[in-house]
This record gives sequence, C-alpha cells and structure tokens, in this order.
Amino acid sequence: MSRRFVFGLTLKGGKRMGRGTRLALALVAAWLLAMVALPVCAQQQTGDLYGTVTDEQKQPLPGVTITLTGVGAPQVQQSDEKGQFRFLNLYPGAYSLKAELEGFSTIERPDLTIKLGGKASIEITLTGAVKDVITVTGEAPLLDERRVTQGTNVSTVELDKVPTARDPWSLLSQAPGVLVDRINVGGNESGQQSNFLGVGSGSRDNTFAVDGVILTDMNAVGGSATYFDFGAFEEVQFTVSSADVTVQTSGVTINQVTKRGTNEWRGNARYLDTDGSLQAKPALPDGNKIKSVEEYGADIGGPILRDHLWIWGAYGVSDIRNIAQGGQLDKTKLEDYNFKLNFQTGPSNSGVLHYWTNNKLKEGRGAGPDRSPAATHDQTTPQDIYKVEDTLIASSNWTLTGLWSRDTGKFTLSPEGGLTPFAYIDADGVYQGTDYDFKQDATIDQERLDTSYFFNTGAAGHELKFGGSFREQENHSGTVWPHGNRVFSGDYIGLEDDLALVEFFRNRTVNIRSDYGAAWLQDTITLNRLTANIGVRYDRQYLKNLPASDPGQAAAQGLLPPLDFKGNNAGGFTWNTVEPRLGITYALGNNRQTRCAALSRATPSNSASSLWPPASTRSATATPTSTSRMPTTT
Repeated sequence: MSRRFVFGLTLKGGKRMGRGTRLALALVAAWLLAMVALPVCAQQQTGDLYGTVTDEQKQPLPGVTITLTGVGAPQVQQSDEKGQFRFLNLYPGAYSLKAELEGFSTIERPDLTIKLGGKASIEITLTGAVKDVITVTGEAPLLDERRVTQGTNVSTVELDKVPTARDPWSLLSQAPGVLVDRINVGGNESGQQSNFLGVGSGSRDNTFAVDGVILTDMNAVGGSATYFDFGAFEEVQFTVSSADVTVQTSGVTINQVTKRGTNEWRGNARYLDTDGSLQAKPALPDGNKIKSVEEYGADIGGPILRDHLWIWGAYGVSDIRNIAQGGQLDKTKLEDYNFKLNFQTGPSNSGVLHYWTNNKLKEGRGAGPDRSPAATHDQTTPQDIYKVEDTLIASSNWTLTGLWSRDTGKFTLSPEGGLTPFAYIDADGVYQGTDYDFKQDATIDQERLDTSYFFNTGAAGHELKFGGSFREQENHSGTVWPHGNRVFSGDYIGLEDDLALVEFFRNRTVNIRSDYGAAWLQDTITLNRLTANIGVRYDRQYLKNLPASDPGQAAAQGLLPPLDFKGNNAGGFTWNTVEPRLGITYALGNNRQTRCAALSRATPSNSASSLWPPASTRSATATPTSTSRMPTTT
C-alpha cells in the first residue's frame, strides 16, 4: 500500500514579467541559440495531423485557411488543390482547429488529441448555407490510417494514475505482446531493470529512447543506459513491431517524451510514500521485502516570450530501500534534473535545447546470503545528456528536421568495505573481504537528419520520407582486483586439510569504439481508403578495439605476464544490412473507423540485432584467470 500526495499548480495569465527581465532572458536565450544552433528528426517524439476539406458535394476545397492552436505557437496553412492540409511534428497534447473560407461557414474542432507517433486523419465539410461558426464537439475519429507500427501509448494523465510502481519497466506488462521476467509490487523491484522481449524478437533487439535520443546500453544490449524521472514524462509509447524504416530493430521500443513549456505557466509537485510495514507477507520467505519507497519531485514550465520561447524544468528523486535475501538492506537512490528550452523563431522554424543529468546511487549491490556486507558494491552512474534539435518547414510540401546529441556517462562499482587485506570464500560459502573495483567512461555522439516531401501522382498522394543517422560510442573501462587473487576455503570446496584454492586475476582493461550508420527511404502512398508504406533501410555497423595494456600479476609466478595490446579492427568486423519494409492498411466502414493492416519487414538472418561487443572481439579483452593449490597458511 502507498500513500500518495500530489500538489498541482496552474498559472493562467498571471503577472507579467518586467520588460527588463524579459529582455535579459531573451538575450540569454538568443546567445544560447547562437552558440549551439546547428541544422540538426527525432525518433518518434511527435505526432502528425492530416486533413481534407470538402464542400457538401464532397468536392475538394482549395485555399481554405486552417489554423491549429494548442501546444506552442499557432500554426496556419492553406489547403491545396486536393483540399488537403497537414501539420507535422506536433508535440503530444490537446489542440483546436479552425477552418475558414470566404462564402462558407467556419468550422471549429476543439477536441483534437495528438499522440506520440500518431498520424491522425480528419475530414472537414464546409457548407455555404450557414455563415455562422459551427463547433464540432465530441471525440474526433482519429484513425491512424498511415500507422506502420503496433503497440500502445500511455498519456501523462494515465501515467499519474498507474496503480503499479512508477518506472517504464513496470508499465511493460501493460503492453500487448511483451513478456517481462518479474512483477514490481509496490516498488520491491524498483531501481533495477527487468528483462523483457517482444513477439518474434529477442531481448537484444529492444530500444530505449527519450526525446529522440537513443539510450540503449550498448554494453548490455537491449537494456537502458540510464534510469528515468517518471514524473517528467508527457507520454510513453511501447512499440512491439514496426515496418517504419526509421526503426532499426524488430524488438520492443520504449519511447519516452518529456514535458515542455507552453503559453501558460504550469507546475506540479508530488510526494509518494510506500511503507514496508503495510506490505503483505511474501509467499517466498526469502523474497525482496520493502522497507520504504519514497518518490518526490516537481516540474514547472511556461513562456519566456509568448508564441516564441518557452522554458521547462523538472527535478525528481526516488529513494528505494528494500531488504534483500539474507536480511541485508539494499539502498538505491535515483536523482534526475531536466532543463528544456523550446523556441519558435518564425512560422517555418522551431527547435529545442535539452539538458538532462541523472545519477543512480546504490549501496549494497549484490547483497544476499552468500556475501558479507563488506563484499557488496556501491554503485554510481552519473550521466549528462545534451540535445539540440531544429525543424525547418521549407514549404507546405517539404519539412526537414535534424538532431544532435551527446551522452557522457560513468559507471562505477566500489567495494562497500573498502580495501581489506584479504578476499576469500569461507567454509560456509560466504564471500568475505574486498571484491573488485570497476570504473567505466562512455561518450555517445548521435546525429540524425529526416526529411519529408509531399507530392501527388493522379489520384494518389505521396509522402516521401528519407534520411540518415550516425551514432558513435567510445567506452573505456577497467576492472581492478585490489589483491590480484581470491582464496576459496578448502572446507567449502572439499580439499584436503591444509589446502585452499587460490584464483589469480588479471586486471581488465577494455577500450572499444563502435560506429552505427544508417540511411532510409520510404514512400507512403494514399489512395482513398488504401495506404501503402514501401521502404528500404540500410545499416552499417563497425567495431574497433582500441589499445590497452596491463602490467600482469607478479604473484601468479609467470602465469599472467604483462600485456601490451596495440588495438585492432576485430579482423575487419563490419556488418552491412539492407532491409525492405512494407506496410498496407485499409480503412473499413462508412466512417472509416476500422483499420485492417498488414506489416512486413524482410530481415536477413545476420541483422537480428545491434552489436556490442561481438563474440569475435572478446578474445582480445577477456579476463584470463589461473588457479593453483596453496597451503591455507598463505
């Protein structure tokens, strides 16, 4: 059972900032944009709205003025010769639409909802008999006829009401077609990642993304490189299969979009508490038990310059204290800061600057009946992520979006007991003394460019999507054994009276760089009720071992000599794949409220997942060990 207290604050209008304050903020924002503005689409962090305007005889009406208001600045378009209009790259949320043409009634639609990755289509009919404004109420029939993915979306309202623990892994059980290896009850599994997989795919095919930045951990492919502030999300999307050429793998994609500032100042604060004393007795006596789980945080955002510049920030903490098997306390603290600046320089250009820093602090990692407290680890994972994104609407038929991001992170495991003069497994099989010390630095740079071009051939409409991406990751890690060896009690492993087993370790150094390049081309063809997505994707993955050295272990008496590795390209390890993609949908019923879909992606057998590290490179970076029999007196 949990006690939850949520405080909300919405400021509409409010006291205006002083002119000097607004000018200073605008100058600071302008300087930031000048420093980092680069012509740099993000992976599924927006939605699209498509529409057609006709008269009462169902004839297309060109030249209709379409005004869309909601999140961000108002947008205005004119319907083309087929009566069609489109608003692309819309942030998820509620919108209102107005359609106006001289001599016809004005139509207002105040109830449009844009979902993450959604491609909503609406039809508007203008009449010349009534000149008043007609407001169409009720839920709009937003059938995604262009959608080429299968999955589910969870909005911010639903996120606030979830009855489970508050992290993306606990939501996975709500996604159809996803299998998860555990159930998080009240937080007894929080602060750690679940293993999961989708239908027809493996766990290595999974992808994590936040605001278009890929955060999949390439040292544990299919897992996340970080943890998240649940209260910072506007919407979370789970995709279990996709024929979209912009999606590389066939596994589950956890796509998360954070909130942003709007034309109204809005803020929220929260405090949630789970008390372990209220927990029911676990069915398994040695299962994880909750001592306490606390989550608290706040976010606020609003306009700096209305319709042009918005700011948003968030802070969140999860303090998780569980009792592990054996009775030891397992303490985890997740801390996140988010800062986002959205800008609209004009009707044809918009963008975002986003800085996100987070850390996971864990005491007692590895706690259990087979380890003494001193033999567990303290973990830290500090991470800084920077993102710049810009969208250019070159014309009503052509949009261009680019993204650049840098992710710098560390991962450390330090012995809880500090440096002790021994490391051994006692007669009861319990690890005593100092374990290894691990440190890793990783830098990931990502660039992505997407463009969409619209044109018609006869009665068919085309959306031509093409683009490319490049991601480079460099990892440097080291594992140090403070004593260079570990002793196993002879009583534990059944040796003779005065003997023990000694295991010598070589300190491990791994330096690796990987490059991931991709290009794609897709045509979305619409012909009345039929929509066909035909595309192809090319991927090139490359891995290289960087130089590394090790002085060896003198105590191993020559069994582990010094090593000086010059680096190599893993025997020319390069992986090239070409994948055709096909998706066909057909809208049924008088109101087109039923969708029949078929999705296909022809994937060669050697392109099943992302790489890191491939088996062929591990021989150069493995941790050799040697064992010998020595008297217990040593």
